[in-house]
Amino acid sequence: MAVDEQPADKTHDPALGKRDYLREYLRITPVALALWRSIEAQHLATEELPNPILDLGCGFGEFAGVFFDDPLEAGIDIRRADLVRAQGGRRYKSLIAADARRLPFRSESFASVISISVLEHIPRMDEAVAEAYRVLKKGGAFVFTTPTSRFSEFLFYSRFLKKVGLSQLGRLYAALLNRALHHVSFLSEEDWIQLLERVGFRVERHGTSHSRSTVSAFDLMIPLGLHFQISRFLQGSRGVWRPEWLLNFWQRRLARYVEADEDEGCNLFVVARKP
Repeated sequence: MAVDEQPADKTHDPALGKRDYLREYLRITPVALALWRSIEAQHLATEELPNPILDLGCGFGEFAGVFFDDPLEAGIDIRRADLVRAQGGRRYKSLIAADARRLPFRSESFASVISISVLEHIPRMDEAVAEAYRVLKKGGAFVFTTPTSRFSEFLFYSRFLKKVGLSQLGRLYAALLNRALHHVSFLSEEDWIQLLERVGFRVERHGTSHSRSTVSAFDLMIPLGLHFQISRFLQGSRGVWRPEWLLNFWQRRLARYVEADEDEGCNLFVVARKP
């Protein structure tokens, strides 16, 4: 599939000012996910992303719906039900059901490829990285986030159980949670850099976010989103709605995690350039 040429304008410009990502994600996602996404958005907002942009693993389009001002050129996801929901948000000019390891686009079709907490769900994700490299124009950037292999050790319940002498139970909890979250591919930060360089990328920037305290809060709030996940399974959407007073409540309690998330973390943020 070819992607039409467009002027190299910026769909998201960091100079436009700082947004309240936390409040915007609280409007449309479970509380734990809103915390996670708002921190990722803050990091992505530091990068200019020229058009055309491919969203690799767009899901419902929730992230793009908050983050970007204009529709993206294309979004792909392997779940057709999620793409139906994304279509309603009108944040993509084209939505395609596709495997990230076999993208239906010509080589050098995009100026930017983004992937927000998606690669950890893909077996043999090195193939997806190679495909991102292939569809990028020369000089284009692959900008992505993904949990590292340290995610499990940052979880509140895993740490608590280890502290009280139940390390095996803590490891079991982490394994069950990762299975529930469909996490199948974890690498360390160093292994990620090596993989990207093997594929041919030049890594311009990398670092971690989501500190221990942030991940602990995320872990503690996961049960609050259970009914939203049931709604997703039964209806194809999460059906999130919160009155203003509840938005204010959660924003006051979570803002400190977003504002102070500067410690060493378990979620990787990478900007990799195709030479």
